[in-house]
Amino acid sequence: MNFKNSKVSAPIWVLVVYLFLIALSWFIQLRFTEPDTPNKYQKTERIEFNGEQVEIRYLLIGKEEPRSAAFYFPDIYYKADFLISLAEADTSEESRIIFDYPLESLNGNEISLSIESRSEIASIFIDSLGIETVSVRGHGYGGLPAIEMISDSNISNSRIKNLVLLSSLGVQELQFLGNYSFNRSIYSMLHVMMKISEFMIPHMGYFYQQPLQDYYTKPLLEMDQSGVREQLKSLGLPVLIIHPVDDNYSSVTISQETHRLVPQSYFVSPDGSHKTYILEPEKIVSQLDWFTELSEKNDIANRNNASHERISDAQKEFDPDSVQDLNRSTLALLGFMVVLIATMSEDLGAISAGLLVASGLLPYWFAIAVTILGIFVVDMSIFLLGKYVGRPVIEKVPFRWFIKENDVQSAENTFKMRGVEIIFLARFLPGARLPVYLVAGILKVNFTFFLTYFFLAISIWAPLLIWLSAFVGEPILDYIKTYQNYALWVFMGLMLFIYLIVKLVVPLTTLKGRQRMVIKWRRFREKFS
Repeated sequence: MNFKNSKVSAPIWVLVVYLFLIALSWFIQLRFTEPDTPNKYQKTERIEFNGEQVEIRYLLIGKEEPRSAAFYFPDIYYKADFLISLAEADTSEESRIIFDYPLESLNGNEISLSIESRSEIASIFIDSLGIETVSVRGHGYGGLPAIEMISDSNISNSRIKNLVLLSSLGVQELQFLGNYSFNRSIYSMLHVMMKISEFMIPHMGYFYQQPLQDYYTKPLLEMDQSGVREQLKSLGLPVLIIHPVDDNYSSVTISQETHRLVPQSYFVSPDGSHKTYILEPEKIVSQLDWFTELSEKNDIANRNNASHERISDAQKEFDPDSVQDLNRSTLALLGFMVVLIATMSEDLGAISAGLLVASGLLPYWFAIAVTILGIFVVDMSIFLLGKYVGRPVIEKVPFRWFIKENDVQSAENTFKMRGVEIIFLARFLPGARLPVYLVAGILKVNFTFFLTYFFLAISIWAPLLIWLSAFVGEPILDYIKTYQNYALWVFMGLMLFIYLIVKLVVPLTTLKGRQRMVIKWRRFREKFS
């Protein structure tokens, strides 16, 4: 359709098409709902929790009404079905129960998704089944409620024989960014993004075929691991920790730290990846059989007979320098965040990268690389817009919000007098980058020259600002270890503080900067006086 001759503008047509697709998506979801086909092992049991009736769905593999059972806490990402192959191959106990945590009561009220609630509900559920002895097993996230259950003095542990952790999560310091406040801020953004995707993107029902839904994002928001270290230190039962060699779903460093904190624990690392649990369960079962055999022979380690060397090692303080670097997925996510911030504000991108370096979360050179990448994407886009669209681009949103006609005219005059070296200087002149790079494109400056001066400037500016942010931020960020709850506010405050230094204090060191500041102050007074 020719929008130029149409009485209806292009944005209206885009809105109409979008609303149609949203309506079609909801129609498909409501009209063609997938039936809830129960697993062949699925059972249900009703319990009472906090004065409300709750229906528990679980998978029972093996003997009905068993006296002993292996009780599996599944991971929130891979869920219960992931453990079926392992539970089918596992014959160390009479039955294997895979717990499926409920999201709401029979009255429709939401149930807390915290680690503590999961542990308490699981304990009530085991009581209701009348099981005499239980081997508790936690996979991934499921390791946290398993640890909580065994360490909770309010829960009867007489029936629990041992604990098995399968590529389990563990202490707070090794979870994602290592800080509850930092982690929760990222998980909150993830939850919001998923909600936007669910309700505002016409996904035609495909959204519900991927795992990043409420049962994954909501537990992350309530996941407080601040007490896990002390819980692990208090465990007295035999503990087996299994982590396949090439399993990158959770870092092997987490399992190694858990092994250090629990002096009676056994740590085994069979060949394979995270898929070993589902594709080659016999490798895991052989370790479970060995652990069960030791237990039956009463030849198994517990807190009372652990070696003095292991006990001494468990009492040592956590040394962050002794652990491996962040796993690749976490490093990639942090790098993406810096790139994203840098595309919105080059200064804030470099400052945030510097603070992440100061907190030990990013290597210095990696921080420089991702910052330059974000800046390169934005500045090259500005240059190419100027080159191929020309001067009319400054009349369009969003450029007209930031670039004034006078700034463009000034940049053009500067180019005529000084040449392309102004591209280098613009990196260090606040407020000059956008108009200079745009004019460089409009005047069709040789791309090789532009790129050379651009990279020469950015290779000095980015490392310098990142180093400055890390230098200023490091002593302040040390307090985060003590005041965990205020970590996010300290981090954001530091970003603002350094940003104000770059934008306000640094320009005052030059004559032109002081002149610009005086002009801005006069305009401000005229506007609000």
